[in-house]
Amino acid sequence: MMQMDSQASMVKMSKGLQASTDVMKLMNKLTKVSEISQTMQELQKEMTKAGIIEEMMEDTMAMSDDEEMEDIAEAEVEKILFEVTKGQLGTETALSTPIVGDEDVAGPAEVSSEEEDDLQSRLAALRS
Repeated sequence: MMQMDSQASMVKMSKGLQASTDVMKLMNKLTKVSEISQTMQELQKEMTKAGIIEEMMEDTMAMSDDEEMEDIAEAEVEKILFEVTKGQLGTETALSTPIVGDEDVAGPAEVSSEEEDDLQSRLAALRS
């Protein structure tokens, strides 16, 4: 009796495997593996391109941010120099050319007490 139960189980199992095999055959007919493989390779190439393009865009954006920050910093430096020197160093041409040549330097310039107080107050404002 036990052999009959075992044989019946084997028959059921073989029918299940046969049904599974039939389903797999039908799926292979419906799907063309070569086309799917080709499509997946094309998709991989496109995604690689997209990744490279995205990386390049990020690098470009990072560089433009750095340039903008340099421009802003340079403008602030010029603004402070203009304020501190009362407009004598306000332009790029004034910054690139020396105000006094080496041969003209004789000694410290005389500053009135009013100008000195004004300069001291500006310096204190810059430090705070």
